Amino acid sequence: MARRNLGALGVPLDPPLPGESKGAFGRRIYEQRVERMSMLLDHLEIPQNDPSTAWRLAVALARQRYPGFRVERKPGVKDDPEKIKEDAILLAGVTAARENSPRRKVTAIIYDLAVENDWLTTPESLETKRRRFYELRKKGTKENRRAAKMAEELLPYFVRE
Repeated sequence: MARRNLGALGVPLDPPLPGESKGAFGRRIYEQRVERMSMLLDHLEIPQNDPSTAWRLAVALARQRYPGFRVERKPGVKDDPEKIKEDAILLAGVTAARENSPRRKVTAIIYDLAVENDWLTTPESLETKRRRFYELRKKGTKENRRAAKMAEELLPYFVRE
């Protein structure tokens, strides 16, 4: 399995400094671990102030390490053209809005798109769309690449002059 560039998550913690007391070293390591845990949660797209954060982290790490935690896709299942179209609208809409207003939050942009396209069916829909947007940016699966290609074609319709 190829390693991705994980930045600080891929680098060991700093060793004790010469003359540093055990207490000072312990505090420094604790602060580095807190910072890296925050980075790990961001990397795995897990909300930090959610009561289920520990569970989500455990499942995300288990899915990466153990095949028994993964959901396999059935061979021969056709991609849903409506889902690909929806993904393309999501990707193109957020990309164009970020180009027009770089400081605007992705969640706010997705909310506007969701209201516009009647995607908000449950309270979790907005968070699901946000996660889907970040997943689409990775372009890992054939379905994601098709949505990205369609999004490139749709992009001119979203750009404001």
